[in-house]
Amino acid sequence: MTETKLAGPLYAGLFAAQLLAVACNAFLDIGYGSFGREILFWSVVLGGTLAVGWRQSRKVDGWGGIAQKFVLFFGLLLFVFAFLPLWGMPRAGLYLLAMLQASYNCATAGRRQLHLGLLTS
Repeated sequence: MTETKLAGPLYAGLFAAQLLAVACNAFLDIGYGSFGREILFWSVVLGGTLAVGWRQSRKVDGWGGIAQKFVLFFGLLLFVFAFLPLWGMPRAGLYLLAMLQASYNCATAGRRQLHLGLLTS
């Protein structure tokens, strides 16, 4: 049995589920006044990383691994220098997990990774 490349609507659904999870977390602290900027930031990050995963055909190539490591390093820098000082540990920890999921999106080339992404969100 040969497996075909995952269809675009599957990635769109994963994007919607992940963005909804991040929006629920951002809405809890809406008093900061940065809800719109947070949603814009996360939609760009999640959409970009899912686009990298979608362009791969059923297996992770060199570009997917490089993008995954870059997003992971960028997420750790954001966690230490931006999220942790701004919001403290509980909310910054959730955003660290969201960045880890965003880095995993770069390697979402099969159904197993897609289902894990839905479960995580």
